[in-house]
Amino acid sequence: MKKLCIFIFSLAFLFLTACGNNAGKELILPEAQNDKLFTTVGTYDYTCSLEIRCDDALSSSALSAEKRGLLPEDGAIIEKCEVGFNAGESVFDILSRTVRERKLHLDFSETPAYGSTYIKGISNLYELDCGEFSGWLYTVNGKSPDVGYSQYKPENGDEIAFTYTCDWRAAYEEEETNQ
Repeated sequence: MKKLCIFIFSLAFLFLTACGNNAGKELILPEAQNDKLFTTVGTYDYTCSLEIRCDDALSSSALSAEKRGLLPEDGAIIEKCEVGFNAGESVFDILSRTVRERKLHLDFSETPAYGSTYIKGISNLYELDCGEFSGWLYTVNGKSPDVGYSQYKPENGDEIAFTYTCDWRAAYEEEETNQ
């Protein structure tokens, strides 16, 4: 009998702990956007916007017809939308949860010793698909942060964008010129 009471108490404790306090903001995104199903419901402390685009790849002659067929014609893998996050989460945490909820492909590698993550591909568009300098870049509020997305902790209201570029060198030169 004592073991049964301990078991029931433990289950109740785990249930209450998992539920937490619901003091955060509940976020419900629109059901349909860009002909894709969006159903994100959750309780979060903060919100930011997230956008994933591949316009540069679509305008590249280096992109294979097979890859081109996998991408949205308008270049918006995820249109700019509001997403929730909790204190302490990184931009990568937000990205990985958002693409998982939308059932999109995300391929990345982690280097735990450095606490870093590298995105190889999003929505089947990979680094090097449009040449040796192509791949995924990210910005927060229109600027490239000095740290990687697995280390950057966003603030409430930040605007996060992941953009595929065919030449990351030109993208960084353009940003430096605009500063």
